[in-house]
Amino acid sequence: MAQPEEQQVKTAILYNFAKFVTWPEEAFTDDSSPLIIAILGDDPLHKRIDSLEDKKIGNRSIAIHHWSRHDLKRRKKVCQILYVAASERKRLTEILTTIAAKPILTVSDLPGFAEKGGTLNFEKKHKNIRFAINLDACNQAGLNISSKLFPLATTIIKDGQLRQNLVSTFYQK
Repeated sequence: MAQPEEQQVKTAILYNFAKFVTWPEEAFTDDSSPLIIAILGDDPLHKRIDSLEDKKIGNRSIAIHHWSRHDLKRRKKVCQILYVAASERKRLTEILTTIAAKPILTVSDLPGFAEKGGTLNFEKKHKNIRFAINLDACNQAGLNISSKLFPLATTIIKDGQLRQNLVSTFYQK
């Protein structure tokens, strides 16, 4: 049986991850607004992520937008998930500053993305695609991520501290 390609796995992780995120009400125009996933820059993921168009997360349809670097700064452009392509590496600080404190789940596979302030960082570990979560960035954006995802993460950043395989120390009852 053929192994799924890397971009297919990332798309599936992103889709399933979004099911465990709660956005504040102000992240959407109204109850029927779609959940918008924007791809910023040029990345091979855009070919796969288009397959999510019109799928559902809860009662919201997914809409996929492909943005140029100028779209991010336009006030009328809104998304709930922003995937930052590797082509935007040099502008990463500017991008994260532009959307700071906005209810946007930021995602990338750039090395160190979560440590630099991104929310979800894809990581390749021993031929598997895993992810790191930056809870500080989630809190700043007003996003609530289910603790069910924590055991699946390779790394969690909380209170400025990077923890690997010590997830239970944050959430013991």
